[in-house]
Amino acid sequence: MQHQSKQFKYSHKCQNILCNVEFGSNRKHSKTCSPRCKMALSRSKKQSQDTKRLYRFETSPFAHSLARQCIRAGTVQVVLKDAELLVELHQIFKLASRADGYGATKDYAIAHLHPVRGFHSVGTLHPKNLVVSDRTANAEHRNTLPAKGIGHSILRCHLESRWQVSSEASPSNVIKILVQYLGESFCQQLAVKLKLQPATRAKYLDQLSPYLDHEAVRAAGCLDDVSTPNLGKLVALVTGKKAGSFSADCFGMNPGEVFLSETKRLSKHYPALSSAHESYAEVHKDWLGTFIDARLLKEAPAVERLARLSKAM
Repeated sequence: MQHQSKQFKYSHKCQNILCNVEFGSNRKHSKTCSPRCKMALSRSKKQSQDTKRLYRFETSPFAHSLARQCIRAGTVQVVLKDAELLVELHQIFKLASRADGYGATKDYAIAHLHPVRGFHSVGTLHPKNLVVSDRTANAEHRNTLPAKGIGHSILRCHLESRWQVSSEASPSNVIKILVQYLGESFCQQLAVKLKLQPATRAKYLDQLSPYLDHEAVRAAGCLDDVSTPNLGKLVALVTGKKAGSFSADCFGMNPGEVFLSETKRLSKHYPALSSAHESYAEVHKDWLGTFIDARLLKEAPAVERLARLSKAM
C-alpha cells in the first residue's frame, strides 16, 4: 500500500530565527514548527520587551531627575527600592514641573525637609522628605535640620562606596549605576507602572541614528553637545519632517494651588497637616482671585482648568 503524505491547508516559515524552516499547518496563523521553537520565540520576545522597557526607564525624564538628585547627594542610595514610594515621587516631580509651567518659569524647587548635605546624614528621596516649595524659601532653608520626626534620611556611615557618584558625573552615567542599584527587573516594572517614555532628546537622537552619514549631521559634530532644540531642527532638516514639539499650558501654578496640593499629599505622612489644609481652603475660598495674575484670565485653557479646581473645592 502506497504511503500518502499528510496534506496541510497552510504553509508557514518558522519565526524562530535559529530555525526558520518551512512547515505545514492547518492553522492559518501558526508561527513555529514545534513546541521547542515556540518556547524559544517566547523567550526572544520577552527579552526584546524587557530591553525596550529598560530603555524607556533609562531615557525617561524621571530617571534623569533621579540622577540629578543623586549627583547632588553624591550617592544613588538616596533612592529607595520601593515601587509605591517611587510612584509618589514621580508625582512630586510632575507637580514641580507643572508648577513652573513646564519650564516657562523657575519659581519652584523640590525642597528637602532633611537636608541632602547633612553633616552626619543625607536626606533621601522619600516622599515624606520632599516638598514642592518656593525656590527662594528653599535656598534660605539650606542645611537646617528639621524638627524631630520630620523628614527622612540615611546615616553617612551606612553609605556604601560602590554606590557613590561624582559631582562631575553625567546623568546618563549615573542612571547606569542607578539601574545596577535598583536592578534591571525593578526598573522595567517601573517603566510599565509609571508609563515612562523616552525624553524628547532621546527621541531626537533615535531619529537621527539612521542619518549619521548625512552632511548636516556630520557638520553638527558630537550630537551629545548639541542642544535639544537644535537636535529638533536637525531632525527636521535631514528627514524633511517637522520635529515634534511639546505643547502645554505655559503658565505655572499659583502659590495657592501648590500649597493645597502639597499639604494634602503630605498629610498622609504628617496627619497634623490635614487641619492646615482644611483651614487654608476654608479661609481662602476666594483664593483664585487672590493669587491669579489677571493675564491668565485671557487664556481659555487656564480659565477652564481653574474653574474645574474651583468646583472641586
